[in-house]
Amino acid sequence: MMDECERLTYVSGEAACNAVDIATALGGGFHVSFPPGRGTMTLIKYFPDGSDVSIEVGDDRAAASNSRFETVEWDIEDGIPQKLVDMLHPKAG
Repeated sequence: MMDECERLTYVSGEAACNAVDIATALGGGFHVSFPPGRGTMTLIKYFPDGSDVSIEVGDDRAAASNSRFETVEWDIEDGIPQKLVDMLHPKAG
């Protein structure tokens, strides 16, 4: 089993910083994983109803998807897209 330092060697410094920035901007509460050898970090937010939103963060791009088959991709430099905010805070239907 790898320890935290070994897992971080798979992640670029820029991707790690970007993931921290995104999680901070969105309010935190994310589970973090490190896909081996991909140079990215993944943030996952779980909801009480069993759904989730997964955000894969790289050096200059990020992509998010959720259990309702919605996806959004964006350039990191463009900031947090409104569609991602809506995915994390779904409006009561």
